[in-house]
Amino acid sequence: MPSARVLFISSSDVYGFGLTPAEALREEAPLKAVSPYALSKVAGEMLCRFYEKIENIDIVIARPFSHTGPGQSADFVCSDWARQIVQIERGDIAPILKVGNIDVLRDFCDVRDVIRAFLFLMRDGRRGEIYNVCSDRAIALREIRDFLIREAIGKTPISVKVDVAKLRKTDVHFLIGSNRKIAEETGWCLQISMNQTLHDILAFWRRCLG
Repeated sequence: MPSARVLFISSSDVYGFGLTPAEALREEAPLKAVSPYALSKVAGEMLCRFYEKIENIDIVIARPFSHTGPGQSADFVCSDWARQIVQIERGDIAPILKVGNIDVLRDFCDVRDVIRAFLFLMRDGRRGEIYNVCSDRAIALREIRDFLIREAIGKTPISVKVDVAKLRKTDVHFLIGSNRKIAEETGWCLQISMNQTLHDILAFWRRCLG
């Protein structure tokens, strides 16, 4: 029987629609998957429990919430908006930032902190346990939008337009997780602020687009 530890990367999407803005989701919260992706993660977690209990494999489950950072594909919101801002700075596109639903609130971490969390879980996580990887706070996407616009180089005013192509059929409006368990059991904590993350994403796209 293999003795190596397995870290299964699940997702906060398994929680589905959050509870209330005052309530951070803990690992024992009910699962309410609302997308095929989320359902695939629920199924993956079930398989992990089977292999841990029946096949005696050392498995730990991580549930990362939203995360971003320099190098992320522009298919994701923070990187998409940062790239548009840099294109506007360069004069490549009109000074209009195209967005989806900016009223949702998300629990964001820097991807570099998330990778550190995975390493902590591989070392100190308890076998068979599930751990949220999150910031313990929610930020509105409109706050991220406003920060990126303020950081734009140049004096051209930037307007904002909702692009219906960026709207989702099943958008979870509020999602915040509790990171108490991973903090108490492994010592992990955030080291990179959201402002620093957004600075670094803008710097990445400025390098990429020249």
